[in-house]
Amino acid sequence: HNHAMEMFALVSGVLLASLSAANPPSGVYTAEGVEYVGCFEYGDTYNQVLAVQIVTDCTVTHTDPCITPPTCIDSCWNTNTSFMYIGQTFPGNCFCDSVLRDVNKTDSVVGDRCDGRCSGDQRFACGGTDNMLVYQFSSVTPQMTTRAGTLSSVTPQKTTRAGTREFLSHLLVNAITTLMQTY
Repeated sequence: HNHAMEMFALVSGVLLASLSAANPPSGVYTAEGVEYVGCFEYGDTYNQVLAVQIVTDCTVTHTDPCITPPTCIDSCWNTNTSFMYIGQTFPGNCFCDSVLRDVNKTDSVVGDRCDGRCSGDQRFACGGTDNMLVYQFSSVTPQMTTRAGTLSSVTPQKTTRAGTREFLSHLLVNAITTLMQTY
């Protein structure tokens, strides 16, 4: 019966880890085909995160070049079809890349460190000064011009994630049942 307890602890640990998605900032942008990845420490002292900078000279005192999440996402999509990740730093700089650099998804810090509001639209979070807010294209085709239709045959990730969740809940139920039977 000690074994059942260990099994239960293991399964619930796995279940909780898979269900606790990174907590996004309150102003995170949501759109079909795009999902929040995380908030990453960024800059000279930290990590590059994403290498291709689309908007460079956006500052608090010079907001003309600053862009909002939808514009940044469109820019990445239309600049290079291999870009998977989109990032923003306060108050509206824009970055893109096909990989995350110097960081893993699990390195994300709390979302509110990326809650600096976009100068172009105060409803949305645009990252922080030293924190980059990162999105990724999910396998669902975003409603955008260039690559329309090319990814439609790919199964949306949402199904897989739900499947994993069901599988883990099933495991948890089995572990609990086993646990009950051993007493």
